[in-house]
Amino acid sequence: MVSISDWKKWIIYNLIGEGGHNVLFEDQIRKLSGRHFDENLIFALNSLVDSGLLLKLETNRKKIYC
Repeated sequence: MVSISDWKKWIIYNLIGEGGHNVLFEDQIRKLSGRHFDENLIFALNSLVDSGLLLKLETNRKKIYC
């Protein structure tokens, strides 16, 4: 199981580190994480949203993180 702090680093890297993504849908995050997906990823996303580093929007019943 991947730690929450490692998931936070992974999320930030995938959003701004590669420069390719500014926005990720929740299903894109699940696909990118592959078989490593676990509940710690959800905790990491929520923690980054709570701290103000990520913005979570819901549109057309999809969650978007930017």
